[in-house]
Amino acid sequence: MPTKLSRPVPEPSSRPRPSWGWALVILAFPVVLSLLIASCTAQERARDFGGSEVMALSPDRKLVHVAWKESSLWVLTRPMRDEERPEVYEFRQYRSWSSMSGVVIIKERKRGTDVDR
Repeated sequence: MPTKLSRPVPEPSSRPRPSWGWALVILAFPVVLSLLIASCTAQERARDFGGSEVMALSPDRKLVHVAWKESSLWVLTRPMRDEERPEVYEFRQYRSWSSMSGVVIIKERKRGTDVDR
């Protein structure tokens, strides 16, 4: 003899279906964010997200000036003189409204030396 239930069981078609919309948005957000960050170049990450990048100039080139133009980093160099030594520069971004500041470290190199500072 079947037992009686205290409340009737609704038919399968009348049960409310769970809403997966918010769950999909919550799961998709980190994936989309990581794809956006991964698609950026190191220069864009340094500038926009507060990262850092190390850039080595061609041998026997001396840094004159560096600037960002939209998403490109422009570097002005000149030939290194014989008496000059390679140097390391930090091109640092400061933002007044954010704590995320980017850093690009630019290293000069002299041909024939194995010193990489």
